[in-house]
Amino acid sequence: MPRISKVTWPKMRMAYGDMFDIRSAVELEDWFLQVRVPAGQKEFTDAVETLRAGSNGSHAREGALILTVAEIRGCSILDSMCEINDRLMNAMRLALSESGRIFISWKGAWFTMTDELKVTQSRKIDLWALPSAKLTISKWPNGKHYYARLGDAEVVVYGKEKWDTYAEAEAAGKKFMRSKRR
Repeated sequence: MPRISKVTWPKMRMAYGDMFDIRSAVELEDWFLQVRVPAGQKEFTDAVETLRAGSNGSHAREGALILTVAEIRGCSILDSMCEINDRLMNAMRLALSESGRIFISWKGAWFTMTDELKVTQSRKIDLWALPSAKLTISKWPNGKHYYARLGDAEVVVYGKEKWDTYAEAEAAGKKFMRSKRR
């Protein structure tokens, strides 16, 4: 079960706020599948759309890193994304094995536990969504159905994950939010 903690660095007067608190390889793998993979899908889509638009990558937002690595390595954007994710997970696995604990922000930035950090208000949550995660409603271009997400988590209510109207998707998202600890 996921866990979040409030993290501060008193010496530097920094408050990181709520962060995913990873304490095992199983939790790290689950975070990767539930949070990193959906974020990677957005990055890949952005990279593809940037290339389709004929841009050199300078207008990419989420996909800028994928495009930059692909250009430097002379590889496909798919190979680039795989390399980025492999390097990320290898570094996180190593850090976790050495420190026993890592913290990950909502944007994917991460660091290990050190003696200088202070952790407060640690608690378990039901899904990989920080309290600051927003409910979003989307629809594919020319699509018929609406989808709801809480951060990167798909909204599923009574086994249903798509709705006929925006209002239905929004109501399902709000019901989902009330039913989950985050």
